Amino acid sequence: MEGNNLAKLVKQQAELIQQLAAKLAKADARIAELEAEIARLNKNSSNSSKPPSSDIVKSEKPANENGTHEKRKRGAQHGHTRHLRQPFPPFHR
Repeated sequence: MEGNNLAKLVKQQAELIQQLAAKLAKADARIAELEAEIARLNKNSSNSSKPPSSDIVKSEKPANENGTHEKRKRGAQHGHTRHLRQPFPPFHR
């Protein structure tokens, strides 16, 4: 009787191993597929032989709450102390 139970247990474990092996093979295939997709998406014209027209164009950064871009104005920034050149001395002939 005990030998019968052992044989049944061994058969169940063998079936479980086959199921897990099939699951593992399916997961390995999916991982390889995703890695290939990542490699494809990481390529652009600067690191491959793809033409620039095939690059994904990123949209402009979104504006802040009031609709303006947070870009500094040209020239000296607010609070900067002025630096003026000294005028030339008067020219006499």
